[in-house]
Amino acid sequence: MSLRILLIRPFAVAVALALVVSPRARAGEVNLRWNECWGDGGVQNRVFACDRNSGSELLVASFVPRTDFTMTGDEFVVDFATAGTTLADWWRFGNPGNCRPASLGLVSEPPASAVACTEWDDSQAGGLFAGFIIGFNTANSARILGVHTLPEGLSAPVLAGHEYHAFTLSINHQKTVGSGACGGCTLGACLAFKSFRMTSPDPRVDQLLFLHQFGGGAADALVTWQGGTGVISGSGVTSCYAATPARNSTWGAVKSLYR
Repeated sequence: MSLRILLIRPFAVAVALALVVSPRARAGEVNLRWNECWGDGGVQNRVFACDRNSGSELLVASFVPRTDFTMTGDEFVVDFATAGTTLADWWRFGNPGNCRPASLGLVSEPPASAVACTEWDDSQAGGLFAGFIIGFNTANSARILGVHTLPEGLSAPVLAGHEYHAFTLSINHQKTVGSGACGGCTLGACLAFKSFRMTSPDPRVDQLLFLHQFGGGAADALVTWQGGTGVISGSGVTSCYAATPARNSTWGAVKSLYR
């Protein structure tokens, strides 16, 4: 299966639909990991030497429905922040004028090696970014908004307790070193899969999943970059708005900040 990577634009959709489900998962409602889905052993912290402009990082998101549901699409929110008082240039994507506007991509299929998480839409839903907002909470933070929509008349059933691939964010290494490089790759950062709305023809029954509910809890939806650490707002709604410069730390120390 080939990966379809989107750079802030929609893509064409196919016309057939089949249901494939994964084994029962013990993850949170929403989950975020580097390289692989939660159930396939994706890692929580990613360390990159920031020494090349080639290649990319994959940030894999998955979800576990609370109840059986029939989906026609989804809406997702990812929040992140970098060390320092303002968002590092290396993490400024999407919008014209930002340092790396074309370095964030949306991949709608799970990793080729995926076993524990499967596609909810069997490659039929069209996906696109709906927004990239810098400073939504603090000056060093940003928010990514995205959606997937099945062609009219199609729907896909998903089962409670099973892990499904939601989306993958592809972050390339362009402008990391050399002339025109964007600073901040070496800084610590934290990223959180804040929410995932499973949409249906009747919005009154849409299922909204959050990081802090179900299964393994908040840490399942949080990842770090270069050993950064994050903080969650007291309201319980995820807001990954703080980070520290890269340093050696355990995930237990990170999780202690969320209690």
